[in-house]
Amino acid sequence: MPETFGKLTTGTELSLGGNYIRTSKFPSGSAGFLQSISLYVKEQTVGAKVKCAIYDSDLNLLANGATEEKTVPSGQDDWLVFNFSTPPEVAATTDYLLAIWNNDYCYFHRSAGDTNQYSWKNLSYNSWPEPLAPGGYGDYVFSIYATYTEVPPPAKKTLVQAALISIPPLIVLPTLREILRVTGGC
Repeated sequence: MPETFGKLTTGTELSLGGNYIRTSKFPSGSAGFLQSISLYVKEQTVGAKVKCAIYDSDLNLLANGATEEKTVPSGQDDWLVFNFSTPPEVAATTDYLLAIWNNDYCYFHRSAGDTNQYSWKNLSYNSWPEPLAPGGYGDYVFSIYATYTEVPPPAKKTLVQAALISIPPLIVLPTLREILRVTGGC
């Protein structure tokens, strides 16, 4: 069953603006491989393009950390799923930045977050920068989350101690017929 980390509920405020990278920082749960990033998007400009990515807490783009790009559908006001072509790997209980980048005006749902949980960068829409150098920080989060397949922890090896069992020597007893034959039938 897929796992998630991020904000799975919609916020109450709307934020807009083209040519901005916006990130929200969240801790991962278990280790695993990302399948997608889901983002709550409301269409404002017909034909606006949006893509997502994942950065580590040192602001480095993860290997295979960029999703597909999507054109926001007309009338969009719901979760939009952005898939990875090759699943990037995340470590357990580690902070990651889920990033959004759009080329034109869109609405994104956000809500209050922790101190500096949000970062932004005004940058013309192009290839993901590496590393990311935020232009500023804020205290809110976007409605964005990652879906991943958990990597099971390695199996624990159990040492089974064997006990050496001593078996007494086998003694063969003669049958009654053999005893009678040897003793002469008495």
